[in-house]
Amino acid sequence: MSLTGADQQTYNDMRSALDLLAGEQIQQLSDAFLQHVLTTAPSGLRGDAMEWGWDDTEVRQQLARHVSQILLGRRWPKPGEGIELESFIGGLMTAHQDWCTRRSPTTDS
Repeated sequence: MSLTGADQQTYNDMRSALDLLAGEQIQQLSDAFLQHVLTTAPSGLRGDAMEWGWDDTEVRQQLARHVSQILLGRRWPKPGEGIELESFIGGLMTAHQDWCTRRSPTTDS
């Protein structure tokens, strides 16, 4: 996949927005996954990101919900729900690795 400078900047901005919610581990999300997130994102999320930027609190929360829904089939946990964020992020990143593996071209030897 060939990325333009604008694409790469968008992916970096998305990673930074998620980093504010989830910590540095989220920086490992692949460009291919972030492209999928953008193409499947509700129009409201894309519009809000264009208007307010990826670092806006509501945009970050919408992005996190969308990423979580794609990878885990559930929403991002709310504070006070008793879900340990570090464990949740670990599950998210494991699901991301699985997502990448399912989409990697296979080679026959």
